[in-house]
This record gives sequence, C-alpha cells and structure tokens, in this order.
Amino acid sequence: TNQIDRFALAGWPFEIAVHSTMRRANDMGYECLMLEDLCSPLDDDLQASSVSQILMSGGIFGAVGHSKDLIAAMKHEPSTRPAEDSGQGAASL
Repeated sequence: TNQIDRFALAGWPFEIAVHSTMRRANDMGYECLMLEDLCSPLDDDLQASSVSQILMSGGIFGAVGHSKDLIAAMKHEPSTRPAEDSGQGAASL
C-alpha cells in the first residue's frame, strides 16, 4: 500500500495557517517540507522569524525548501505506481 509519510506545505497566511499545519503534522510523525517560495505571510515582517522557528534545533519542525527543487527531486525519484501492461490489446496514447 502507498502510505503518506511526507508533506510539502504552501499557502497563505504562512505564519498562521501553514506554520500551525506544519507543526501539527510534525507532531503526528510526518516529514514536512515548507516551500518558502509558495508561502505568503500576512505580515512581511514575520517571514524570517517564522522560517527560523521551523529550522531551530536542526529543523525540529521540518525543512524549508523551494518548489523547483522539490519538482526536480520528484522527477528523479522512482515511481511507486505499478508497471503498466505490456500493451497487448491496449491502445497506446
């Protein structure tokens, strides 16, 4: 079975909704990645401190990254989908 154990988080407001969701997911045992380029703060002055809170103590609540790096990593990760049929009797798209 495919079991979800990792989250990539993005959204608005970063320092409220995204941050609290990330902390809760981490408390529940999920590996969390906050995509900084896809998060928008309600208050621009709180962006740096909110990122710092995630990274404190060696990334206690998860990691911080960028969407382009996540997309690149996903392109290189082996697929977990079952192998497709050999094509006998199936149309190619």
